[in-house]
Amino acid sequence: MSFPLKGLLPTIGIVVMSVLTIWVGTVQLGYDPGLVSVYTLFATWFAFIISTTGGWPIAGVPQPMRGFIFIVAALAYGFFHMWAQPVLFGFSDKFFWPIIANLFLAIGITISLDNKLVEGLKQPAAVIMNILFWYLLTFVLLFIVPINNGMVPSIWFGWFLFYFFWMDRYPLANIPQPAKAVLSFAVMGTLGVLLNYVFKWFFHTGFFQPDAGSWFAAWVFWLVITSWVFDTWPFQAMKQPAKGLVGLILTVALASLTYYVIVFVANISLPNAVGYLWIFISWAYLWPICLGKWPAKENASSAA
Repeated sequence: MSFPLKGLLPTIGIVVMSVLTIWVGTVQLGYDPGLVSVYTLFATWFAFIISTTGGWPIAGVPQPMRGFIFIVAALAYGFFHMWAQPVLFGFSDKFFWPIIANLFLAIGITISLDNKLVEGLKQPAAVIMNILFWYLLTFVLLFIVPINNGMVPSIWFGWFLFYFFWMDRYPLANIPQPAKAVLSFAVMGTLGVLLNYVFKWFFHTGFFQPDAGSWFAAWVFWLVITSWVFDTWPFQAMKQPAKGLVGLILTVALASLTYYVIVFVANISLPNAVGYLWIFISWAYLWPICLGKWPAKENASSAA
């Protein structure tokens, strides 16, 4: 099966699961969209853990059953974390966002290092050591970051997606580690600061304001869909930096259109919009991490 159908089928699954999660969490259970989104983000973070294990310990189970097992495990972890954080570790719900943001930063560092932190270790030792590093860094940051209850501003995250999956880390892709990781974060940090100044100069807002936060979440969603689900189709063969520029224009346009529809057509309040969008983002990650392109059939040359 080829694109665009190969990307469209999992996208339909992502939308269905996102809407179902919103309906169950906010309508049936009565939770705030922001709280539901935090739950799905913790589940997504667990899925990222799974992505570093090579399918361990059930690599021999065929798809889609293996993916469904991992999704159930990720959703169960989401519940466990939200219970354990205040009950076992004493961090109230005001630390949900700082902890999940810092956890994503920790795993982003691991990915930027090409997962070489545990190079040479076998499972389960590799994943255990990764988890120790991720949690240790997360909790250290809680105590040393002086703003937002210890939360590292996640504005870098959108640029991480863009730089890694649309720009292919150009022009740093071929330099050795750890210089590649350090310079990649220098690029992403610089772009993050620049984006916040764009919010300030041109729109008189900031990253932590609901309007900018909603647009940013919409941008992250389209970055994930276009790069992780559609594999940057139809621009895969385009050379850098032209490919990255096209991806930036495309995703910014889609994010702006989404923001307009949410705010001015659907009249959804900005705080709720942020929550809804992060639920969609969570499933946009959960589905490809756990299920790949299913239910689309992989080509014989690329089937897992």
